[in-house]
Amino acid sequence: MSLELMFLSVNFNLITLGNYLGDLTGQVFVFFVLTVVAAESAIGLALLIVLFRNKKTIDVDDLSELKG
Repeated sequence: MSLELMFLSVNFNLITLGNYLGDLTGQVFVFFVLTVVAAESAIGLALLIVLFRNKKTIDVDDLSELKG
């Protein structure tokens, strides 16, 4: 969740700076950042689905195999 908020704040700053300078480069770069964020969210959701299928739970306290 905190990564998502940081990415959104960077995007907001890029859009604001691009608008201030009258340049579209910052706004184009935002689309690339949003693509990376969407891929990261999809991978995280896929990991949760695989974890639920194998262990029938997503509660971290019940997952003792993850401990080193």
